[in-house]
Amino acid sequence: MKKNILIISGIYPPDIGGPATFVKELIEFIKIKKDKVKLITLQDQKNSKLYEKNIIKIPRNQNKILRTLNLIFTIRKNSKNIDSILCCGLILETYLSQIGLKNKKIYRFVSDSIWDKYLSDSNNIYFRKENNYFLDLLFYFRNNILKSFNLIITPTDYLKKYYQEKIEKRNIKVIRNFASINSVNNCKKVNFKKYKNKINLIAICRFVKLKNISNLIEAFKELSEFNLHIYGSGPEENNYKYQIKKNKSKNIFIHGLKKREEIFQALVEFDCLVNISTNEGMSFSVLEALAFNKPLILSNIKPNFETAKTAGIYVNPKSIIQIRESIKLLKSDKIRALLSDNSKKITSRFYDKETSLNSYYIEL
Repeated sequence: MKKNILIISGIYPPDIGGPATFVKELIEFIKIKKDKVKLITLQDQKNSKLYEKNIIKIPRNQNKILRTLNLIFTIRKNSKNIDSILCCGLILETYLSQIGLKNKKIYRFVSDSIWDKYLSDSNNIYFRKENNYFLDLLFYFRNNILKSFNLIITPTDYLKKYYQEKIEKRNIKVIRNFASINSVNNCKKVNFKKYKNKINLIAICRFVKLKNISNLIEAFKELSEFNLHIYGSGPEENNYKYQIKKNKSKNIFIHGLKKREEIFQALVEFDCLVNISTNEGMSFSVLEALAFNKPLILSNIKPNFETAKTAGIYVNPKSIIQIRESIKLLKSDKIRALLSDNSKKITSRFYDKETSLNSYYIEL
């Protein structure tokens, strides 16, 4: 019997980022199985007008109240005669749209968005501000919304433990993320030769404080034999540019938001991925670097240990000295080769795309 599946996501290609890639890959996998699948997502104005079969696009820049009502109505309208809903974002709208309905609802818990937005400066995902009734109320309502889902899926044992301790004691399904790197061979080549006179590090992230890019920039003040390439966008971009100018750093390049294919080429060409975020679920950029057999420098947080294992050098993301000294280790060809070999072994053992997608398919 064929399945009829509805997926809800806040982002979808051409948006970049792991969640967008995951949704696209899952949809393609479901189509191969000859089942019916439909997606409701947000898109920028120009992309929302482009038609794609069974992809319903709501303009992201619409008035927030109107957008919320639009999403609730659209999700409910498309919730008839379906077997299951997978919510990968837009949790409030999904919850409100399902009141009174008995569809199977699955939520993909990849981070605590409330903590990310309001408390990430604390560096401890378990931290809660005392006597902050606004945040207490947010957590209370969010937690009760999560309890309404039939199943919670998370990519790491770390997030499973966090969910069970801070939200609800229940059975959680762990399904690992994966890297999707097929498109790197089918695109226009970018010339990176001008950077080859130095060891090149790459950071791929949203430009927000919890990614600690400002600390990485500061560490590069004394790393003239290295280059740092930063890909992404976000509210901290102007601060990064000012800091680079102030430090007179000639070896740091902000490339901005690029297509995935160009970022993949950079991962292939450059020597090491650096990701010193204060918090992660299971970083797709880390998984992609592992898939390309790259060494990594990572923040010393449990999700990174669980994801990269022996392929990384781990640092305190707040210690400029520790970041700098760890990067210097990459001058050794032997260290880079060892980490690269570990990346290859870890990818083949733990992060198979077909296994992950099939696990989601079974639950749907």
